Amino acid sequence: MSKFWTVGVGLGDPQLLTLRATDVIHSAEVIYHAGPEERQGRAWDAIQELVRPEQQVRRLLTTSMSSASAADDWRSVYRQGVEQIAVDCGRGLVVVLVTEGDPTLYSTAAYAWRLLAELYPQIECEIIPGVSSITAAAARVGWPLALKDEIVHIIPSVHHAARLGEYLRGESSLCLLKVGPVLPRLIQALGGEGGRWQAVYVENLATEREWKIGRA
Repeated sequence: MSKFWTVGVGLGDPQLLTLRATDVIHSAEVIYHAGPEERQGRAWDAIQELVRPEQQVRRLLTTSMSSASAADDWRSVYRQGVEQIAVDCGRGLVVVLVTEGDPTLYSTAAYAWRLLAELYPQIECEIIPGVSSITAAAARVGWPLALKDEIVHIIPSVHHAARLGEYLRGESSLCLLKVGPVLPRLIQALGGEGGRWQAVYVENLATEREWKIGRA
């Protein structure tokens, strides 16, 4: 029985891979990722130049990410991929699941490793952290995320759209993720705050398609 690795590969820029992540990816015999196609996706973009011809590349999910996130029973969505991972580990192969950002922060990979641990506790799993969009965006615009006794609130905006105005009125430092679908509502809410907030929107961070707007 081989070990299973979950590796955070950051935001798509290969230069943001950690040395540990690069070493583990090099050692892999089978590489899984959650992209829409076998060789497409943000995580794939970050590692494709590292992948050797003899390494097997597989999709984690056979359904779309939107279907997976909307499913009431997430275990049924991830079970097929996790069961294949278990088969590969049982064959003694070195198996790696790469995921964009960090595996512990709103990550598809977290569903996979939790289900693997639940169904196959005999398989050892190690998680390699990656650069998250939160820290990378703060670095890009030159803002400290927190100083001294400050508290940072991280909010997946698409799931809390109705409360964005409430958060803006009640907090002093916000990291808003998954903003795209609710961006018009967020702009309206910011407009109602009378210029109290400094805000920057960053999209496709650390890629050739990166752009940002706002006051930094």
